Amino acid sequence: MLECVGLKDVSDVVAMMLPATPSIASAPGKAIIFGEHAVVRGAPAVVAVINRRTTVKCQPNDGPWLIDGHPFDPVVMPHLGSLFRRLCPQWSPPLRLEIDSEVPMSGGLGSSAALCVAAAAALRACLGRWRCGDEWGSGFSTDADVFGLGPFDDPPLHAPDETWTLIQGSEAVVPDEVMRLAHVAEAEAQRGRASPTDTSASALGGLIVVNPPDVHELSHLTHRTLSVDGAIQNWDLHRLTWDGPPLSCWFVDTGPAPSTSEMVELVNECVSGHSEASAAMNRMSDLGAVGIQAFLEGDVTAIGQIMDDQQDCLRTFGASTDIIDRCLENVRPFVRGGKLTGAGGGGYVILVPEDENRLAEVLQNMNLPWFEASLGGEGLRVA
Repeated sequence: MLECVGLKDVSDVVAMMLPATPSIASAPGKAIIFGEHAVVRGAPAVVAVINRRTTVKCQPNDGPWLIDGHPFDPVVMPHLGSLFRRLCPQWSPPLRLEIDSEVPMSGGLGSSAALCVAAAAALRACLGRWRCGDEWGSGFSTDADVFGLGPFDDPPLHAPDETWTLIQGSEAVVPDEVMRLAHVAEAEAQRGRASPTDTSASALGGLIVVNPPDVHELSHLTHRTLSVDGAIQNWDLHRLTWDGPPLSCWFVDTGPAPSTSEMVELVNECVSGHSEASAAMNRMSDLGAVGIQAFLEGDVTAIGQIMDDQQDCLRTFGASTDIIDRCLENVRPFVRGGKLTGAGGGGYVILVPEDENRLAEVLQNMNLPWFEASLGGEGLRVA
């Protein structure tokens, strides 16, 4: 059971039809440089946004709720269902959402996180929130120690009067709330197994370190706690500043990947049943700490080597595939490093290129499509 702990919903302060205003929000995809799967167990991870974005347009609709022109079904789109339950009171006017994404789906590049972040911001901007002076009168408390999952029925904290105002648009959007809502939407869709890595990076942009070692050069951003089946999971998020040359990587499409929840289950079974896989998971943590130091030193060569080492671990506990392994073997002479990025089982490989001409020849000969993307750009935008 997913239990709600310490979460206060005060959006139903009035039983009235709220006005809605058209809004647009966009959020980027991401690439995990170090630490996928291990981060769920508390190990360090480094994640960077990429310059491909998902845009959500939200506006009032005269008919039923629509997503890209089709009736909304929360079973088909559970991430949006989670956001709607929390952000759209029953008296909300029907809305029409239009989604336009440059982020490849089912590839490990954070398409669902980008959607959750953009949709949460667009819905909040469209429907707005009540404010009384400097106090929020509606929304989700950012003071809760534990942000849980599941139903919530806390009574309204206040009732609005003439001193309250409804704010809408970008002024109504608070990044911390967006990150929390997006994280919970991901966790609900993945049966509780989701770190805040993807959603936090998409909202904040740049490079993010989750669960870092004790490194004073990192700037602390926030702490996240999630209650799942009575167990408390904790994550600390820090900003990683990159002082090296502009970061640009190649992303190679190795084919569709299973859902994140399926891959998490597969890896958990492998790690639980095999000592070698368990040791590889532990090594991911050690490598992540070394990789963070390489980023701080601006050492691209060391970053590439640690990516190679982490790929060995990912292969050991079952996240890689034959085609991913063949791709990485064939491009090895022409890159500084590479690995799968995301949950694995297919999806995208991230490469740090060295000889771009020869690298392109190899990928063309393998009939593997790719694109180039810069790392560490802007996060959430709201119009």
